[in-house]
Amino acid sequence: MNTLTSWPVGSFITKQIREDIPQGLARLNNQILAFGRETVEVFYNAGLTPDPLGRLQYLHQRIGLRATPHYWDGAYYTILKNRMYFVGWDSAATYAERVFSYNGSIFERISTPFIERILQSANGYYSIDTFSFHSGSGIAISLSADSSISTQRALLFFPDWNDWFELESTVFS
Repeated sequence: MNTLTSWPVGSFITKQIREDIPQGLARLNNQILAFGRETVEVFYNAGLTPDPLGRLQYLHQRIGLRATPHYWDGAYYTILKNRMYFVGWDSAATYAERVFSYNGSIFERISTPFIERILQSANGYYSIDTFSFHSGSGIAISLSADSSISTQRALLFFPDWNDWFELESTVFS
C-alpha cells in the first residue's frame, strides 16, 4: 500500500469538491492536503483499492496557496509541534493573503492585519521554515527572494507566545 511500485498505473484522484488551479501538496501525519489557488481539500489513507485515498469533505476550506516558491529555494509550508503553517489566500475574504495553521482538523488564521500588509508587500516571494531560539521554537517567513540581497527580511512567529516579530538584518539568511 505505501510504495510507489504497488501503485496502479493511471490511478489518481483529482480534487472534486471544487475545481481549482493546482498549487501544491502538503502532508500532515496521515493526511494529504491538495492546495489549489482558491481551495484546499484533505485526503487520508483509507486503505481502499485501487485508490487508497479517501476524502475528508468536511475539512474542505476556501483557503488556497498564495504561490509556491518556485523562483528560488524555499518551502511553502512547514510543520512544528504537529501543526502545519503556511501562507495562503483566504478566498472567502476577497483573496486576503494570510498565515494559517492547521492541526489536522481545524484551519486557523494566525496572522494579524499588520503582518498581512507586510506579506502583501513581498509580492509572493517567501519561504517558510521552523527555527530554534534560546530553547524555544518558531516559524520564520523569509521575505527576501535572494540571499545575495544585503538586507534580509523575515517575519517570526512564536506559537507558544502567539506573537509576531519582524526581523531585518544584514547577517541573517
